[in-house]
Amino acid sequence: AYSDHTLKVCEEYARKDSRIRFHPQKHRLGMAGNHNFLLKKAQGQYFNWGDDDDTWHPDFVKTLAGLLRAYPTATSAMCRAQHVVRGVPLPLGEPKPRDNDRSPYDYLLHYATVGDYEHIDGLHVTEALRKAGGYHADSRPFFHASDYVALLRLALQGKVVYTNEILFFKRDTGACHNAFEVLSALQFDRDTVYRIFRYLSFPISYVYNLMFGIRFVSGSDLPPRQKIRVIANLWVHYLRCNLAFLSNVLRGCFAVLAG
Repeated sequence: AYSDHTLKVCEEYARKDSRIRFHPQKHRLGMAGNHNFLLKKAQGQYFNWGDDDDTWHPDFVKTLAGLLRAYPTATSAMCRAQHVVRGVPLPLGEPKPRDNDRSPYDYLLHYATVGDYEHIDGLHVTEALRKAGGYHADSRPFFHASDYVALLRLALQGKVVYTNEILFFKRDTGACHNAFEVLSALQFDRDTVYRIFRYLSFPISYVYNLMFGIRFVSGSDLPPRQKIRVIANLWVHYLRCNLAFLSNVLRGCFAVLAG
């Protein structure tokens, strides 16, 4: 399923380096399908999903694998991530305090409320990720998948440990930063209209995240009292997401009027 020279480039690199295994697909699998196909084929102790907008520091794997070995109850490790917009790294604020010694349950409570989505780009224990179901797929519009639910299921297996070293870089084309520029410019081409409708579908995704979150927490091995606390935090996250969505819709309307 290629419309450019991707096939040729990948085959060339696979010939140059025996560590690279290339599995061309005849049909598009979608993001979740492709991610889970790769997880199924993985043979190593640790696993990382890499996208075309990702860049890693040479010490990314070494540092995060060392964290996972140091904390046996952890299922994932992640570092500070820096966004890069049009080739320019965005400045980072002060690092957040992280407690790698907290219990898996305390981390689960934290994740259910906050949702550290960037952890999907971290280094995961392969078998724990498989046990958690891999990359979560469902029938929600546009995305048909969820980082939040995938990481929640992984958090039910164990905690995420963290380093404040900057070892991961994400190229941003404006979807996250300067997201309102296109509205101010009043250039409503086909791609812009698609992005607007996709964003307006976010509340539906929030319902899916809450629904599947309650389902997987309820079916977990947590004691009943802990399940209730985690589910309460899922509701907090749901409300926070909707408030942020409403705020961004108002900002978008203001950008159109100001443009």
